[in-house]
Amino acid sequence: YLFLLRSVTKIMSVLKENAMYYLAAAVSDFFIPAQKMLETDPALLVDKSRLALTRYGHQIVIANLLTTRKREVVLITRDSEFPIKLTEDEIAEDKEIESKIIPELVTRHHEWIRDA
Repeated sequence: YLFLLRSVTKIMSVLKENAMYYLAAAVSDFFIPAQKMLETDPALLVDKSRLALTRYGHQIVIANLLTTRKREVVLITRDSEFPIKLTEDEIAEDKEIESKIIPELVTRHHEWIRDA
């Protein structure tokens, strides 16, 4: 996974600030002990997400709990929290939460480029 990610980022580097990566944090399940994963403690979710923003220098964390990750997430930035939830109708229609996450991230990315 990491070698493939490295290859993709090298290829996409020509896009510069227009590139946006959407990575699955669940990959960390293989590297981080269960008691240290974000989704194990709802009380610490926001604080740990913000710590990750500071530590790794990215703009946003898509925070979720293991039990509700397919229905609701929270986009965490240094100064805001933006919940995204599927409605009961969307759940009944088997809509994926990513169908709401991706457009929001694309909008935010365009705003980030515009304001840079």
